[in-house]
Amino acid sequence: DLSFSPNGRYIAVGVMRRITQQGGGISVPSLPMRSLAVIDRNGREQTAFISAVYPTWTADGRLLMADPDKPGLFITDGSLKNLRAIPNVPNGRIDGISVSPDNKQIAFALNDRIWLINMDGTHLRQLTESGLNEVTPVWSPDGKYLAFQQSIKEKKEFFNVIVVRMSDRKFQHITDGQGVNREPNGTMNWN
Repeated sequence: DLSFSPNGRYIAVGVMRRITQQGGGISVPSLPMRSLAVIDRNGREQTAFISAVYPTWTADGRLLMADPDKPGLFITDGSLKNLRAIPNVPNGRIDGISVSPDNKQIAFALNDRIWLINMDGTHLRQLTESGLNEVTPVWSPDGKYLAFQQSIKEKKEFFNVIVVRMSDRKFQHITDGQGVNREPNGTMNWN
């Protein structure tokens, strides 16, 4: 997990952390836990979020994330210190988050489907219903398209890239010059 803030002042990066738990007069470190650290340009940690994953910056500099230990999506305020839940997000396993360029919608993968919700938690809707595994949505820079990965029917551990034109919800499989589906490797980005 790695994400640069829109103003270039911060980077949110996934780290492994041990949390010291105290009780009965003794301190015991936990097993390493995935966490997000927010680092400034000078390499100083500004804040951290224990157990958080999928850091995604909003256009106005807030940080959106998921937490495998708690259902839902969470967003900071502008100070990056205060965290609140986005209301109305169903319970389940989140596998990717993307904020629309106009800062109005969140696309997220929940329980192998792609969902959309407004930033304020209103107008929750399911975008996909293929029955295949669908993960890692990414908005195009103009907000007109949404790309995501969808498993191949016969081999659910392999994925294709699908692009949705948001104006009419038309789905298109992305192929190479020879018409062959190509499995993505790593994070998807629009160029």
